Amino acid sequence: MKKIFWLTTLVCLISCQKKVNQNAKSFLESIDKVKLYSYPSRIMWDTVNGKSNERIKFEKGTLIFDKAKVIDSLILTDEQRNKIFNILLDTKWENKGMQAACYEPRHLFSFYKENKIVGYYEVCLECGGWDCNKELDSLPMFCIEKGEVMKEIFKSFKLKYIEEQH
Repeated sequence: MKKIFWLTTLVCLISCQKKVNQNAKSFLESIDKVKLYSYPSRIMWDTVNGKSNERIKFEKGTLIFDKAKVIDSLILTDEQRNKIFNILLDTKWENKGMQAACYEPRHLFSFYKENKIVGYYEVCLECGGWDCNKELDSLPMFCIEKGEVMKEIFKSFKLKYIEEQH
């Protein structure tokens, strides 16, 4: 009886995981356009009453942040978009990727359907931290290793601002 219980539990966990990831994948596949923003650490300048906004504000289809701080932005081509989606959907680092605690995000993807923003994904490439809209919560974890790959991809995109120069 115990074997049946554990086998059923394992099957449910695996099938649920695939379904959750499929929801995020379906959301990404429905996107018409992706815009990539780069900026200095948002935690340093995105404040209210002197306190940092840890999460970017996304209300009624609008991303609310000071766009004057944006150093570079670009609309991704289909090829660029596919490279980014492949990283976001990559599961090889699940449960073994590294993360640190800094969370100083410098890159934001905004996702569009019919010229309306329907979602976002913000990342800190250095620590592997991320924030996103609820439809993308089921994506595999972001991590430092994915951040390193993304840095190289951003260089190939000729993005002007990728990381702090120390």
